[in-house]
Amino acid sequence: MNHIVKKAQLSAMILATGILSLAFSNCVSKSRTTSNESTSVSEFEINNDKTKLCMMEQEYKGNNIAEIPMISYDGSQPALAVYGRKNPEIEMINNEIKNGIMQLYNGYRDAEDENEWIEIKTYPFTSKRLIQFIITSVMLPDYGTDGDLMSFNFDKVNNERIYVETALERLGIDKEFIEKSVQKLFLPSYGKQYVGKVEIAGFRLINDNTTEFFLKMFITNPDADPWDGFFSYLYTPETQALNKLDPNCLFNPSEPLDVMEPPLHYAR
Repeated sequence: MNHIVKKAQLSAMILATGILSLAFSNCVSKSRTTSNESTSVSEFEINNDKTKLCMMEQEYKGNNIAEIPMISYDGSQPALAVYGRKNPEIEMINNEIKNGIMQLYNGYRDAEDENEWIEIKTYPFTSKRLIQFIITSVMLPDYGTDGDLMSFNFDKVNNERIYVETALERLGIDKEFIEKSVQKLFLPSYGKQYVGKVEIAGFRLINDNTTEFFLKMFITNPDADPWDGFFSYLYTPETQALNKLDPNCLFNPSEPLDVMEPPLHYAR
């Protein structure tokens, strides 16, 4: 019963929201740039040239992995004076992380259960224009699930978070299109597996015509227990592809993941 309660708390905490009042500026990150677009603006507009990803919490103790990110920015710029030196769009993102994943991790540490461990992993992709990162979380041992996944996508030029609805609209598709496409693309790995529920858990903008959607798919098999896992749905107007993701590491080394210091789990 204690394990079931903790799983319920896991999903609830990830959805929690509030207001984060601090933006750290002493974090270090290095990223590979994939765009030549400039973020230069006038003193009356919010400037995100110094905006970057850093870590709110980063710990590796025993089997535990805790990589909890946040976005830092220059709060001293004149354009933020009217907002109390806060960037409202970034504060909303940081707040969601602080009151969701960060609280989840704090709750796990407070419980001090030696029979469980937690994995919170972050995968960042930063370009001149975009800060994008995917977070996965799971309490172990657990059977039948890869855990939970979410993404945060921030446009530095327009100073706004990009939501999945916007990403779909830009491509001229909707959730129903992806659900139907997945049904056609899914190949059972064994038995009489079929796709039940499909959730769009996150996404990554690659270029104007290509977006990678991260799905949480619930797979049913009449001859075995059901399970849910992470899948990648890569969309272009010409082709679509569905692939199972490895929850141990979602991306291979050839992907343009950020180089962080200290390194995140995928580079350790």
